[in-house]
Amino acid sequence: MFGFLAGFYYWFPKMTGHRLDEGLAKLHFWLFEIGFLGVFLPLFYAGLKGEPRWQAYVDPKFGTQNLVSSLFAIFIIASVAVFGYNVLISWIRGEHAVTNPWGGRTLEWLLPSPVPLVNFEQSVVVTAGPYDYGMGGPRVMGAPAIAGAATDVASPAHPPHVDPEVRADMTRWGARLAIASWTMLALCLYVGYIYLDALNTQGQFHPANEPKPGAVSNILVTVGAVAAAAMWSYGYRLSRSGRLRPAGGWMALAWLLTVAGLVGDVVLFANLKAPTPLHAYASFMSLFIFFHAWHLIVALAITTLVLGTVFRHKLVGREHAAQIVGWWLWYAAVVSVVLIVITATIG
Repeated sequence: MFGFLAGFYYWFPKMTGHRLDEGLAKLHFWLFEIGFLGVFLPLFYAGLKGEPRWQAYVDPKFGTQNLVSSLFAIFIIASVAVFGYNVLISWIRGEHAVTNPWGGRTLEWLLPSPVPLVNFEQSVVVTAGPYDYGMGGPRVMGAPAIAGAATDVASPAHPPHVDPEVRADMTRWGARLAIASWTMLALCLYVGYIYLDALNTQGQFHPANEPKPGAVSNILVTVGAVAAAAMWSYGYRLSRSGRLRPAGGWMALAWLLTVAGLVGDVVLFANLKAPTPLHAYASFMSLFIFFHAWHLIVALAITTLVLGTVFRHKLVGREHAAQIVGWWLWYAAVVSVVLIVITATIG
């Protein structure tokens, strides 16, 4: 986690063209550091004294250490809130970053921030060692040689010119990769659930007092997800033929069904009435509901953005965005169908 945060701070200027606020960044660090030490040091001490890990109930003799750990978790929660706020305001109206704010010695820092879609006008040939750029001082960025160039200069393509069809195709591939990565996560969740159900140690995977999600609510949410995907796809087809007004209507219906599906997930979770603390089965049911709800939250965000372009009559040349939204809605529908099959047949 510390490595991820360090990398995020380091490359945020390169990705967005803005620097994160330094004061908020320091506050984030100290809250996270204090919270981290306060959470884990008491647990390490309890472990040395014999407390086993990964159990639902805490032995009263280790209660103090676990209470201290739980209280310090508040610092971590606060640090995440500060971090999220910093990212949001810095991205919107933060200080503009210079090309190389850190004196980095790798190729990405030769490019403008954010990086243009076309990076260099020519292929770059590096003639020095990987960290030998700017050897004149610790904060000076050198330049690698370009093939055939008389001097060591690497010129970024500016302004970048990308054929609209190429840009659309690249965006589609990005969406495919995103959906593939989420599919891998979903498979891990499904396989873990199936494995634990098959293992069913001492018959405790699904105790009799832990209910399944309501069948009727589950079916309604699934039907709504499939219908939303179908309506959006139909609207997309209409938009491609230039019929933007009816296309917007069908897409708006898909948006409303997505909202209804999200409300359905909330109702589904509320009616689950899972016991506390959660065991494996109830934890999986809750996770599956939140997993589907997360897909609908993303769907709401992207459908809202695309609907804005439709109603402002600015979808021309951006039809691929509506197509990608349709892919995501169909993916959310498939996730819903798989979940209803798994929860109905296993456990």
